Amino acid sequence: MSKPPINSIEEITAQTLKHALFRYFYKGDLPNTKQFPLDALFEAERRSYSVLHGLTTSLGTGLWQTLAKRIATECGGFEACDPAEIQQPKRNEKLEKIVDSWIAKRNEDHASIELEDYIKELKGAFPQPAAKNVTFERLQKSLGADLLLRKGQQEWAIESKTCQINAGGGREFSEKLMRWYAYRYFQKGSQHNFTARLAIPYNPYQGDWFEEQAGRIHPLTECDIWVESAYWDFLSDGKNTWQKIQGGFQKVSQSKPLMTLYREAFGGSVSDDFELRVLGMHIGCKLLHAGDQSDSSKHPRWRCYSCKSEFLARASHLWHKTNGTRKIEICPNCKNPLLPSV
Repeated sequence: MSKPPINSIEEITAQTLKHALFRYFYKGDLPNTKQFPLDALFEAERRSYSVLHGLTTSLGTGLWQTLAKRIATECGGFEACDPAEIQQPKRNEKLEKIVDSWIAKRNEDHASIELEDYIKELKGAFPQPAAKNVTFERLQKSLGADLLLRKGQQEWAIESKTCQINAGGGREFSEKLMRWYAYRYFQKGSQHNFTARLAIPYNPYQGDWFEEQAGRIHPLTECDIWVESAYWDFLSDGKNTWQKIQGGFQKVSQSKPLMTLYREAFGGSVSDDFELRVLGMHIGCKLLHAGDQSDSSKHPRWRCYSCKSEFLARASHLWHKTNGTRKIEICPNCKNPLLPSV
């Protein structure tokens, strides 16, 4: 199967970012609580901070993980698999002894241990796939992977984290990667081609990320982590992927209708029809009238950007907040798909 051209990454990024923004601003729980004394001192600034803080949290999964999966599958030729395929045995003393021993070695102060010898020992201890009578269970919640990618006979499990690691986070992530290796080789045997990595979507520092985080990533080494370009170029199987991603961000920032609409949320209040206008912007319709919320028979009125015709439709038929399903996906008049216009 041939891959799409690498420059499609800009469009993939723009689409993914637009959708992530839409999901945040349309879900209907923008900050509306008071915070004292900040509201008395910096009311507008505090409101903006609350919206941005919520948006930052939302983008963690709504943007970075979704973008990584799309680039990997649409550009890099990977298959995105269910991370739940990685399971742990209910109990295996031999396996746990190996894991615990290497975790202790790696966690020693000033130790700098790569995982090649650890992996070699695992492969030697479990050359064959686990017997059919071995009982497995889902990973503990704290051990779950964000992505499981496959290409040919190779497989990668990835933990995607924010750009800064908390104090003590290095040990936590090191153990997670080590347990993935142990459980996967125990499941599949020594011939399985498996790699575990921690991924940092971007470097916020002027200097080298590893130098800035040196006191926090121990016992992880540079071989365990992909940062920014290394991560995105791996996913795309190309070059300059991070630059193309930034081009997609820039494309969204230049959409004046979209940015003007979302900036309303940073003010003191938003209009009653804000959410409906957000929905219209997302699906390629202009809201003409919000309808009567007290009368279910009087639905909002929309204008299709493609044919300029008007139609009535419930917001929930155009986009269901809970599961993102839609009953109306094409214009009732011109039959063209209702697509984002910005």
